[in-house]
Amino acid sequence: MERVDDLQNGYKIIQESESFCFGTDAVLLSDFAEIRAGESVVDLCSGNGIIPILLMAKYMPGKIISIEIQENVAKLAKRNMEFNNIADRVQVVCDDIKNAAKYIEKTVDVVVCNPPYTSWGGGYVSEADAKMIARHEIYCTLNDIFSCVSKILKFGGRFYIIHKAKRLAEIIYTAKSYKLEPKEVQFIHGNTEKNAKLLLMSFVLGGNSGLAVLPPK
Repeated sequence: MERVDDLQNGYKIIQESESFCFGTDAVLLSDFAEIRAGESVVDLCSGNGIIPILLMAKYMPGKIISIEIQENVAKLAKRNMEFNNIADRVQVVCDDIKNAAKYIEKTVDVVVCNPPYTSWGGGYVSEADAKMIARHEIYCTLNDIFSCVSKILKFGGRFYIIHKAKRLAEIIYTAKSYKLEPKEVQFIHGNTEKNAKLLLMSFVLGGNSGLAVLPPK
């Protein structure tokens, strides 16, 4: 069943309740990313297009390319861009992120990604299992993400990601293997008396070493 949610920023979003609806992680990532007016942006694992919409509302980026592998979800993302009259500024592509470098030149200023968080042990997954695909690394792994970013991001370009805090070591190791230097990390606590569940991180392609740990959220 479809519903229309008011984002309280001048934009609205059509969501399919049987699919994976956006959560606070998309909002957190959009707030964490720093985008300058006119910069080119690529959103990986874009889902229904929530992050491009939030970025359009908060910043004045140039062209945004939104990549989503699930055909039905990508179609919904396209409808959301048309619904908000930003289809001329946000291009939705239905494809595997592993193919992105074939049609995106290495001139991108910023890449953002709210990826599947959980490692996948294998097994058949139906194309209809949208929630399973959104949550598990069925179609893309951390390695796939950082590999893609390194191929499309210009030297000195920035990458922003939200992920599980417990995968911090793996994230840093993988990022450095693709010359993406971690610059900032912010841990997200649902309860300050408990361990962080999520983290936000920024990286610079070819950047100097030096990681700032920001105050927790």
